[in-house]
Amino acid sequence: MSIKFLGIIDDTIQFKELGELTTYRTVGAIPFGGHYRLIDFPLSCFQQANVRNVAIFSSGKFRSLQDHIGNGEIWDLNRKRDGLFFFPKMSDKPSVMLSFYHIHDHIEYLLKSHEDYVVITNSYVVSLLDYKQLVKEHARMNVDISELYYQDERLNIFILSRKLLIELVLEGINFGYNNIIQVIDLSNRYHIGKIHLDKEILLLKSVNDYFKAHMRLLEPTIFNRLFVKNKPIITKINDAPSTYYKRGAKTFNSILSNGIISEGLVENSIVFDSVIIGKNTHINNSIINEKCIIGSGSLLENVILDKECIIAPNVCIKGEINHPVMFSKYTKIAKYNL
Repeated sequence: MSIKFLGIIDDTIQFKELGELTTYRTVGAIPFGGHYRLIDFPLSCFQQANVRNVAIFSSGKFRSLQDHIGNGEIWDLNRKRDGLFFFPKMSDKPSVMLSFYHIHDHIEYLLKSHEDYVVITNSYVVSLLDYKQLVKEHARMNVDISELYYQDERLNIFILSRKLLIELVLEGINFGYNNIIQVIDLSNRYHIGKIHLDKEILLLKSVNDYFKAHMRLLEPTIFNRLFVKNKPIITKINDAPSTYYKRGAKTFNSILSNGIISEGLVENSIVFDSVIIGKNTHINNSIINEKCIIGSGSLLENVILDKECIIAPNVCIKGEINHPVMFSKYTKIAKYNL
């Protein structure tokens, strides 16, 4: 039985606990895993399910996200019919989740689509989800709306018919419902089903979640469940050269991307593209985003550096395993008081 469905990625959610990670970007544009952005996961899962009609609903801070996804060609979504659609919200007002008002502004997209079902997902749930199998499970359950759970936690992932979503958007506001969660919690008009997932899932709703998720990536079991050879996570191509380890460079239990120049010691850390690690520098239990420069003789432990930070030589920064120190994009640090 062939079931056709389109994908909607809700990138309007803004968790204040993500702090500086979302100062300049949406959740979907947050760097992850040394080489990826969070939105690569739902886009790749749709690509694996042969979905050729995907819409991204984004908040107002969409420039970084749009630069990353481009025309969607790398996910096979650059098409004359269907393809990738991008619907930003003009306001930066935080959202609990994708609102019916936002969808209503682009209702023609749903009206002109031809798929029977819709999968509404998001970027903060990091997992390899088989959307095709989940839609089949929804159809088998014979319910109006299916909601996905992981360990009894709501994932804000839903499956429903395209016609029902149109009905909810056009009529739900009149009943006082602004989003699907409100329909599920407050309305008795619809039959709701629950799908409990037993796959490996990482939830990124805070800076601590972001840090812990990366530390878990260093566990081979977790890494191999998220990055499967025959189900690759597709991302924007980076043509940086291979990492260059100079004399004195050492690496233990870490993930290092391309274009790095290292003369220091890296342990239990994730280092993104084009980072420069100075001589006698020690990086431990840390996340170093792309194009950062770490001066010689510096010590970073339990630290998160966003993109293009510069750490002067001989600077010592130590956070705690449950409270990492976070620095936003473009930060320059000449000295640091512990």
